[in-house]
Amino acid sequence: MGEKLNYNVYFTRIKEPVGTVTYQVRERVRLPSKPNKELLLLSARAETTAALRPLFTAKDEVTSYVDPFTLLPDRTDLNLQEGRRKTEQQLNWDQERGLVAILNGPRLEVPLGAHDYLSFFYALRSFNLEPPMLNSKSKAKKTAVVLLVNNRPQIMSLEPIRSEMIELDGQKVEATLINITTDDPNAPDRYVLRLWVSNDRRRLPLRLTATLPQGVVRADLIIKQAQ
Repeated sequence: MGEKLNYNVYFTRIKEPVGTVTYQVRERVRLPSKPNKELLLLSARAETTAALRPLFTAKDEVTSYVDPFTLLPDRTDLNLQEGRRKTEQQLNWDQERGLVAILNGPRLEVPLGAHDYLSFFYALRSFNLEPPMLNSKSKAKKTAVVLLVNNRPQIMSLEPIRSEMIELDGQKVEATLINITTDDPNAPDRYVLRLWVSNDRRRLPLRLTATLPQGVVRADLIIKQAQ
C-alpha cells in the first residue's frame, strides 16, 4: 500500500507530454454504507498539459474501492471534466449477483468478476502473463477479463507476446509485451492496444499504447519516481 505511479502521456508528432496520469494504491477504508467491510482504496488523476490545452482540456478523477482479496470493485466514483462536458457518477457493484447500480441512474447487468479501470490496472499483476519461451512454436495462454467500458461490459483478452527491452527515462527496462484485444467480432484489435509490464516481481505497468484515428497515444511510467 502507498504505491504511487506517475505517467507521462504522449501523442503523435507532439514532442512534449500532452497529459499526466497519477495512479495510487492508498489505505484500507470502511464505507459508511458497509462499516463491517474493509476495502482497498485506489485512485487516479489524469489531466492535460499546456502542450494540448489550446486544443483540448481534461481533468479526470476516479476512485475505486476494491475488495482486498478478490481485487474486484465494490464502488467506483467518477468525476470527469473533458472540454465542456462534465460527468459525475457513483457505481455500486453487487459482485454476487452481477449488477452495477448507478446512483440516480440505471442498473446494469454485468458478468460475475467484472472490473472497473482501476481494479483492472491493479489486478493485472496477479494474472499469468508469462510470454512463450524463446524459440517456442506455441503461443502463451490468453487471459480473459471483463471490463466495464462506458457502462458496457467488454471482454478483454490479454495475450503475452514476448520479452523485450524498452527505454524509459533513458534507462533500459526488461518488459513483457502484451496484446490486448476486445470481444468486438468485427474489429477486436481496432485500437491496437499494447501493454508492457516489468519482468520483475512487481509486474509494474510500464507503457500502454493505443492507435486512434488522429494518431498514436502512449503513456510511459516515470520510473525515476517509481523507484
